[in-house]
Amino acid sequence: MDDDQRDATRLEVILLLIDRIHARLVKTDLAEFVRDHDDIDLLAYRLAMIGEEANKLTLGFKARFPHMRWNDMYRLRNIISHQYQRVAPERIWITATSDLTDLAILCRAELDRIGE
Repeated sequence: MDDDQRDATRLEVILLLIDRIHARLVKTDLAEFVRDHDDIDLLAYRLAMIGEEANKLTLGFKARFPHMRWNDMYRLRNIISHQYQRVAPERIWITATSDLTDLAILCRAELDRIGE
């Protein structure tokens, strides 16, 4: 499998996770979210998985998009995975509602490009 195909597989997983996050968010608002520990855990897990998949993208791919916060994605994954007591529900909410749009657009565009 070449680099484009490996990256495509990772991008598909990231996009799936983003879509699942967005589907979950339409069912709640911030006030309800911060009271629901299951929702917090679910979204935190999905964000951690996005960080894991983003970290595994090839260096060449990530270098083409230096504006994306690749290191921040992985840092959030590490906090969620190893320092869970530091997870702030409001930060999870902000990331889930505001920080994923550009990543989803990039994933879709790159998957279209790779599929050509």
